[in-house]
Amino acid sequence: MGASLKKNWESDRYYRLRCLNLETITLFVPLSGRASIWPQFSQFLESQSWPREQTKLHLLDTSQDPEFSNIVRTWLAKCDFPHVCYEQLAVGDPGLADEERRGQVEVQNAVRMAAATIYNHLARHVQTSFVWNVEDDVIPPDNAAELLLQGFDQDTASVAGPYRSRYHDGYVAWTKGHTITKEPDDGVQVMEGNGFGCVMLRGNVLKESLFTCQQPPYDFDPAFYERLKHTGYQSKLCWDAECEHLDAASLKS
Repeated sequence: MGASLKKNWESDRYYRLRCLNLETITLFVPLSGRASIWPQFSQFLESQSWPREQTKLHLLDTSQDPEFSNIVRTWLAKCDFPHVCYEQLAVGDPGLADEERRGQVEVQNAVRMAAATIYNHLARHVQTSFVWNVEDDVIPPDNAAELLLQGFDQDTASVAGPYRSRYHDGYVAWTKGHTITKEPDDGVQVMEGNGFGCVMLRGNVLKESLFTCQQPPYDFDPAFYERLKHTGYQSKLCWDAECEHLDAASLKS
């Protein structure tokens, strides 16, 4: 076997041996009501390449915006996903996701509570071995699900697609000591943690998780990965699955 072929085989050995290409996954999207970017996001849903019959699409609409909700339901009625769950859940004031939170303690606390509520709701409804979470302002590559699943092995609970932060010139991902990743890399990299903008998670790990916001680290995603350290599992970042973060466009130029 040639060196390059051997490398390719070893890199996704677990994916092949466990036949992860046959897995039915949950694609979970918390919708905050960003109507202006819904057309672009819905285009991603339509073009993503994981087989429809192996995808349970779960949309959690937290917008409290009847007009936006009607747009989403109309799209769902016409989409070709055979397994769809649409729910509405009020987790905070309408528009909270895009409020300025830097230096605004009350807004920060409200956002943290909303996020913890969303992901505790998801954790109680896990029905598949893998859950792909995509936030509604993050656009992954069409083949992201396959790329993320190929990053798993028996010791991995989380494989994420990197995306840039809207608050600093770097990625929402960090290595040991919460050192923020600022420059792109390649391949699959073991990390200490990352944001939930585009992440594939083991369903059993997610199901046993409790998302919190009342004790440090206060943000739900660093708290999740801090706890993950004590489980024996690790988290990874797949650079081939780098995403576009629509709210961070100005930082990418």
